[in-house]
Parts: sequence; structure tokens; C-alpha cells
Amino acid sequence: MKTELINIKHLQEYEQIFLSQKMEYLWCEYLSCSSSSWDKLDSMNEEQLRLTFHSWKSSSQIFGMEKFVRQCAAIEEKLSKHQPRSMVENLIKSCRQCYCDSTALVAAYFKEKQGDDNVR
Repeated sequence: MKTELINIKHLQEYEQIFLSQKMEYLWCEYLSCSSSSWDKLDSMNEEQLRLTFHSWKSSSQIFGMEKFVRQCAAIEEKLSKHQPRSMVENLIKSCRQCYCDSTALVAAYFKEKQGDDNVR
């Protein structure tokens, strides 16, 4: 698993706190909300955009998506300093790819986990 994208230990620490079923519920909610936000991103003003990346920065930590968290923080910081959207477009594109790659890895983790649970 690509450890530069996600931190499995961090994900497992939260899983110990919330337990597997709750984590899977949180994961489904996260995917639903983030998908909706990605769909609306182009119509958001700079403040809405900043708040979206702030929210992703916080919620993605639970799933160990460290690289995505760092990218969200960088975008949020630039938008906080009132840099024009055009100055962060390339960062947003890169961040979206990181999101896709990271969520695929986390989804694979949960799928593997379900397979392990079915063996027991």
C-alpha cells in the first residue's frame, strides 16, 4: 500500500476508537459528502472553496489520508491569503488526483478488512 498517500496506522488508531462498523459508516458518509462537494466546486466562491478544503483537511485525517490533508491545508492557506482562484487551480487539480488515489487505497483497506471479517 502506498504509504506516502495514506497512513494505515493512523486509520487503525481511529478504527480502534470507533470500531469497524462505525468507521465504515463514517467512510460512506465521507465519500458521499466529498463527492457532492467535488461536483459543486466549480460554482463555489473563494470562501466556500476555502471552507470545503478546510473541512476535507479535518475529515480526511480520520482515514489517514495524509498527503491529501497536506494538499488541502496548502490550498486553504492560499485561499485564506486571498490568492485568486486562478492561482490555486493547478493545486486543486493535483489535490483531486490525490483524493482519487487516496480514497481508492482506503476503500481497498475496508474491502480487505471485510474479507478478513468474513473468514473469522
